[in-house]
Amino acid sequence: ADEELYFSLVLTLADDLPAEHVDELAAAVARVNYILPGGCFAIGNADKNLVYRYTLPMTASSDDTQLGKQMELALDMGLVVAERFASSLALVALGQMSVEEMFRTIQIR
Repeated sequence: ADEELYFSLVLTLADDLPAEHVDELAAAVARVNYILPGGCFAIGNADKNLVYRYTLPMTASSDDTQLGKQMELALDMGLVVAERFASSLALVALGQMSVEEMFRTIQIR
């Protein structure tokens, strides 16, 4: 069997979340994660950071060019997903938008 490799992408979207809105942001993250095709948003570092995470399994038998293309595709996908949802999640994190308003906004796009 081929040795398995993993390419893990972690994009930090915010690194100083206001504590008073973390619970609502967590609810928003759960709603968004449910509709994502892959990867997930997460709140970490003692509720201070909002990140998007995506892990791509790969096989060691792939050549370097193929591995590079797979990693580039994962990065592109991660950037597209993060860009699509980051502004709405930021508004929830700042208390400027409710979870329901955010979800209506992202469903329209």
